[in-house]
Amino acid sequence: MVCWLMQGRHLMCGDDVTLAGEGSVVRACAVQRLRTQVAVEVSPRLWEYFDEVAPIAVVVADIVDRWRSGVADRMRLTGSGGFAAAYVAAVERDAAGRPWAQLCRRDAQRLVVDESYLKRVWTHHAGWLQRLHPFTPAVVPDPLPAGPVGELVVERLRTEAAIDVAAAVHAWLGDDPAKVGAVVADVVARWLALPATERATVALTGVEQFAQQYVAGVLYADPAEDAYRPEFCPPEGQALDWDAYARAVWTHHLDQVVGVR
Repeated sequence: MVCWLMQGRHLMCGDDVTLAGEGSVVRACAVQRLRTQVAVEVSPRLWEYFDEVAPIAVVVADIVDRWRSGVADRMRLTGSGGFAAAYVAAVERDAAGRPWAQLCRRDAQRLVVDESYLKRVWTHHAGWLQRLHPFTPAVVPDPLPAGPVGELVVERLRTEAAIDVAAAVHAWLGDDPAKVGAVVADVVARWLALPATERATVALTGVEQFAQQYVAGVLYADPAEDAYRPEFCPPEGQALDWDAYARAVWTHHLDQVVGVR
């Protein structure tokens, strides 16, 4: 799977992790913020094919690394017409826009793009990246260091949280990256505010871990019972419009809790 987008030197997904010196850490923070930005944009799509953070994290890192090493001076990273969108398209189709033959299902002499085609494509691509540069979750020292080192730890956590929650909230926030980013920052801040002993028992990301508990806690008055928040429900006897309900809940949460309008 090679096209103009995938050519050039491949930077290590973790090449900023062990940099020494404050200036290097500051630069690593800047790179990590880019990864968070990309995670907000591409994670909702990639969650259709994965059910964990690691494979999406290596894709996100690869997008940023390739953008930095090849086209940062002439192409925006995210947004309409950005590199991240072009990268996704280049993974899913060849340079001529055709599906990858080796990942299509064969029916006699025909190549068939079935409903599992994109799952196979992304599993293949992320698996290749993970073999090259395995994903390592952020490690949080206790206490969290001050200055750039602590900022780098926090930004790595934000990238992981963005991967975990963006798919769950982006539609209710008008696909607004700034609003999704505000939710991600709040998730991480609340998790870090827990005592270290409690953080040891509940991970930031993962099935039914803190980030997903946060999302459920916003949507429901009682997440254990999937009980809706009555103040956002229609009058008794009227059917609940889930989309309208979720948008109202998240709009209120951003305004009253996170402080973003």
